[in-house]
Amino acid sequence: MSTNTNGNGNGFIYFVVGALVAVVAGFGIYYFTDVGGPADDGTDFSVSVNEDGIAVDGD
Repeated sequence: MSTNTNGNGNGFIYFVVGALVAVVAGFGIYYFTDVGGPADDGTDFSVSVNEDGIAVDGD
């Protein structure tokens, strides 16, 4: 008897790979957009370091 290897059992593997691709794409969109990040309220904040010391400017 021969073993049937025509790919009938690959549906679950395709489902798992597709789910992983969807999760990675969703996380990439979430991470690289401002959906989950802090809101920009328009304030400026800067820190500078030179030989005189450290200056913090927060308007």
